[in-house]
Formats: sequence, C-alpha cells, structure tokens
Amino acid sequence: MSKFKLVEKLLWFYIILLPIREIPSLPFLNQKLQYADLVFIILFVACMINYARGRFRFKWNWFDLSILFLLIAYLPSFYNSKNHLSSIIELSGLIYLISLYLLIKNIIDTKEKFIFLTKIWVITGVVVSLIGMIALAICWMIGQLRTNAFLFYTEVEATYHILPRIDSVFRNANMYANYLLVSIVFAFILLYYNFENKRKRFLIICALAIMFLGAFLAGSRQQVGIYLSSFLILSKFDKNRIFPVLRRLAFFVFLALLVVGILTTVWTVAPVNFKNNIEKGIFKVEMNSKYSWHIFTQHASINMIKRHPIVGVGLGNYKDNFTAYVDWERAESSYHFIIPSYKKLVKDKKLVLDPLSTYLGSFAETGLIGFMALSILLASFAISLFNFYKNRLNNFSRQLSWFILSGFFGFLINGFIIEILTMRHFWIMMAMGMSSTYLRANSDTLSNRGGKTKNENDR
Repeated sequence: MSKFKLVEKLLWFYIILLPIREIPSLPFLNQKLQYADLVFIILFVACMINYARGRFRFKWNWFDLSILFLLIAYLPSFYNSKNHLSSIIELSGLIYLISLYLLIKNIIDTKEKFIFLTKIWVITGVVVSLIGMIALAICWMIGQLRTNAFLFYTEVEATYHILPRIDSVFRNANMYANYLLVSIVFAFILLYYNFENKRKRFLIICALAIMFLGAFLAGSRQQVGIYLSSFLILSKFDKNRIFPVLRRLAFFVFLALLVVGILTTVWTVAPVNFKNNIEKGIFKVEMNSKYSWHIFTQHASINMIKRHPIVGVGLGNYKDNFTAYVDWERAESSYHFIIPSYKKLVKDKKLVLDPLSTYLGSFAETGLIGFMALSILLASFAISLFNFYKNRLNNFSRQLSWFILSGFFGFLINGFIIEILTMRHFWIMMAMGMSSTYLRANSDTLSNRGGKTKNENDR
C-alpha cells in the first residue's frame, strides 16, 4: 500500500466500503447516500487539487461524449415533472456516478493498479459472501431465520425458497447478486493472469466457489447475468480440459435460469404442486398463474410511455406517477397471495413500486429522447470495447476488455428486471473497461495462463 499515492489509497478504501448499504434514511435522499460516498467526496477533492497542480490529468474518448449526451437528453423530461426536487436529486446522482466513472478511469492507468483494485474487490466480495453464509448457518441453528439483518425472508419468499435469501450487508438480495456479478468477473481476471501459479490459482478458485454459492443462496433472478458473463469469460480459458465442460455447464445453467426467470417475472408460479393419479395414469403439474408484481410495474411503465412518449413523466418521477397508471383491479386479484401485507395498500390504491426495469423505467421517465440516449451510451460502450478487443495486439489489455465486456452483457440482461444505471458497481466496471484500453506498462511482472512475462505480453 505504501507505493500507492493518496488518491489511490482513497479509492481502495472506497471499494472496501462500497458493499455497506445499511445506513440511516436521510431527508429527501432516503438511503441513496452511503458511507463510501463520504470517502468519494475526499477522493474528488484530492483529485481536483492534483489536477490544479498538474499532477492529475483526464483522458477523454468518444464514449465520454455519449455520457454527456445522456445528461443533456434527460433535461427535457423536467417539463412533465411533478416533483422537480426528485428530478434534481436523480440528475445529481447520475452526475455523481459519471464523476466516479471519470475518476476511476483516469486513476487506474497501470496494470499494477488494475490488478490491485480487482484483488481488493474480490477479497471484499468473499468477505461479504461469508458474512451472509455464516449468518444463515447461525440463524439456522438457533431458529431465527426470519429475524436476522443479514437475511431476506418475507411471506412470498417462503413459497420460492427453502432457505432465506442472503443479502449480507446489502439492502436486498438483488443488489447483493449484482455486486457479485462484478466480483466474479474480477475473480476470473485474476484467475486468468495467475493460472500458472498453483497457490494463487487454488485461492482464486476457492474465492469463486464461495461467491457462486453466495449468488445461489441470494435466490435472485440476477444469476442469469452472472452465468451469461461466466459462459462468455470461460470461452477464453482453453488450456485445461475442465474449462470446456464448465463453459457448457455455465451456458445450460444460464438457459435454465433464463426460462425460470421469465416464468417467475410474468407469473407468481409458486407454489408448484405435483399430483400423480395412479388409477387414471395421469400426472399433473399445477402452478400459481396469478401475475407477478413485475407485470404491474411493466404495465404501468407502458401506460406512462403511451401517455408521454417524447419526454416521459419526468426523471425520478416514476413513483409520483405510479398510482395513476397501474392496473389496480389486476393487482388486487394477485397481491393478496404474493405479499399479504400489501393487501390494504392495494385496496386503498396507495402501493408504490420502482420500475424494476432499466429500459422501461428510463423510457417511462425520460421518454423517447432519454431512451435513445441511454441506448446510444450502452451501445457505444459495447462497440468501443469490442473494437479494442478485436484490433489490439497487447494480450493483457485485450483480454481485460473481453472480460469486462462479458460482465457488461450480464448487466444488460439483468437490466430487464432491475435498475442498473443507478448502481455504483456498474459504473465502476465500465470505468475499469475503459481504463483497460490505455493501461501503461509498469515494472511488475504478472503471471498468466501461459506463464509469460510482462515483456512478452506487451509485444
């Protein structure tokens, strides 16, 4: 740590604090602010001081223009905003995430820094996973599965999961699973470049096993993105017979989870009953066909889009408009089973939910203008990294870009059922992807699957 500068040490500290999401609710901000953001303020000031002294410089590329365009494209949505304060807070949050992206992209300018950040992230991911699993084991033994802060267990969870869902130090299991997506991608990066070192390889494989188990115990649809990313990454591991098998396994698990994810997004499904009538020779499978709550939010989003197709209902104003666009009759027929505690809220038409989709939520809030800008941003990132991967001769940076791109595709598919644009770790992963395109050579020697030295990799 002593060889790193202050801004880099602050960044390492930010990464360590990032998973801690259980913070007090603040006026106007609710729980949008977290402990790591306090470190970011110091980090930002330190970078600006260094910039003024000529010790820190910003590198720009074409993708950064798509980020600026996104900010500009979101401004027209203020026209229909019912709550301008919510719009301002949401836009401010986006500016913060963009600032985080820009700082990390420019701080991580060497291989040494890149690898060190991934190490810190993976170690933190393992610790976070172990906290959740240890809490699960202890609560299982003492019989307090539903009253532990590290677990997530509601009435509806009992119909889907034998055990409570792990959320560890996160606010819910879905956030935890998406954090693990980045953690697993970074662990694969470390595995790829330390494959010839048996000790490190063993430790990294153990870390991956712990995080995959944590993702399974999270019981989240976000595993779809994790296994898609794993399948794409494993296509680059071709020096051992086990990896083609693992690649096919990851693909089949991805397909299975995708089918289950689609079914449980549309319908409640659980509980599933199996009936075997031996006398008549009939075997029946019965499932709950009432619509899932995801359908209500998507239906509400589509209604908002129909009503305000160009500029949307206003950035950050989804909840302010939700009650006017949801199908309450359909909701009332299903929510008594899904979440009994919501029954009165539905009956009084006061239930308010998030959009539960990056794409429909963005379209509903910012209209066609904002949605097109978001599409351009996501496409620009994917094209930039793919072109770099396709044309770059530097093996180290080239493979990094593929691993980050694989994680990015995992986030894109998860974006259909969760908001990814507000996730700090999503922007950090994009920053790491862009930083991989101009990493400088340095003095450290990195192991890799072929056992090549730094000089060999940089040819």
